[in-house]
Amino acid sequence: MTLEPILVTGATGFIGRALARSLAARGLETTCLVRSAERGTRLLPHPECRVVEVPSFEPAAVLHEAVAGRAPRTVFHLAASGVAQGDRDPGQLVAGNVSLLADLLAAAADWPVARFIHVGSCAEYGERTEPLDEDAPLAPTSLYGAAKAAATLLGRPLAKQLGVPLLVLRPFGVFGPGEAPRRLLPHLLAKLTAGEDVPLTPGDQERDFLYVGDVVRALFTAASTDGLDEGIFNVCSGIARPVRDVALAVAEAVGRPASALRFGAQPARPDEAPRIVGDGRRFEAATSWRPRFDLDEGLARSVAAWREGRWEEEPTGLLDDEP
Repeated sequence: MTLEPILVTGATGFIGRALARSLAARGLETTCLVRSAERGTRLLPHPECRVVEVPSFEPAAVLHEAVAGRAPRTVFHLAASGVAQGDRDPGQLVAGNVSLLADLLAAAADWPVARFIHVGSCAEYGERTEPLDEDAPLAPTSLYGAAKAAATLLGRPLAKQLGVPLLVLRPFGVFGPGEAPRRLLPHLLAKLTAGEDVPLTPGDQERDFLYVGDVVRALFTAASTDGLDEGIFNVCSGIARPVRDVALAVAEAVGRPASALRFGAQPARPDEAPRIVGDGRRFEAATSWRPRFDLDEGLARSVAAWREGRWEEEPTGLLDDEP
């Protein structure tokens, strides 16, 4: 299946940057829509990455002009509002998730799109204790999860109406090089390598952790698998691990004692579910994709990238990365 030309939105974000770099490393013609051309050029320094600054995805004429001469066959839509915990204005959440997807789908109806992949979130499900499959009811407990769920609920019938082949992938617990400083892993690495103690929640909450390289492979696999034209798929490991395990593993990897981790010094967030673990059998059955890296392997690769000063540069070439 021919993927090019490729369009990536959210290409300066954590997963989007990893994806765009990996596509470019394979020599695939990729247009990256960004809010800041300066930031995009700095984070995506590859000749195969065409960085285009767009102030807004509306009206559709802006999008058509942005991809002039490179109307995409494959769209990876990762742009979203509200990823940061402090960025949860309700109006911006609607505009940056629901309206954004609707505008992009409307533009895609005029392009020769063979596959439109929208990246959702496990936060759409909300709080559950059992492994979550794609038929689980949507009952988000956070505003971000609610906005992502609303985007999915509007996007699927709209895509069908417009004749756009839409896939929704819901990643669980993504971590690895390139994460923003505010997130758990880089926060731990920064504090611990500086010799500081780290105030944390009790760390009892369980998460389904997935290394970013595996998510990049999942996105590419979804785009390139024949016959996979629509549907919702979880991208996950299916294994729940306490957040406490992550902190202890990072402390050990950088040579700091467990006592440097002050578990219980911070309260848990009120909208944080105690356990989120996915059931990824539907995606595995459709594509044969499985994670290559378990939590410990992913953490080891992440710590190495941090120590070697490759946090912003990594990951690249992940589509060819062997365990």
